[in-house]
Amino acid sequence: MVIFISVIRKDSGTCTVFRINPRFTLFQNKFQKPAVKKNVLSDEHQKIIKGTLQDELAEQCANQGIEINKDELHELILFQEFISRHVNYSAVHVVQCMFLWAEWVRFFKKYTRDFPQIILEKGFRDLIIQHFNPRVGEDDFLGPVYTGLTFSK
Repeated sequence: MVIFISVIRKDSGTCTVFRINPRFTLFQNKFQKPAVKKNVLSDEHQKIIKGTLQDELAEQCANQGIEINKDELHELILFQEFISRHVNYSAVHVVQCMFLWAEWVRFFKKYTRDFPQIILEKGFRDLIIQHFNPRVGEDDFLGPVYTGLTFSK
């Protein structure tokens, strides 16, 4: 059994994860080398970024005469976050259309415990094509695929 402990430093905004093996901690009373080190924004910065994104989306919808409620706005923000985190360009990879759609639903349900109401399967495909401009091909084994995109967890 391995225990993971994460330490976030407020001054530098970094997060360090340490692995500890309980069997050996009886004999060694110190941490092992850090397993992961990455930049993490503080909670204040994350709120500012999400707040400005939310304000921008609400303003764009108001300018176009579209009424949008808080849940729909939250879904659009989650979609933008899903795209930025998990979908990337790749010259040699293809990703199944249904696989990417299923991962979007899984990502959305992870944060809301509900099914997406605005961005359904057809709208999702249109948004992916509009955002990334991939070629949608037909594979004999995989079915419809986006060529030039990859999904990363």
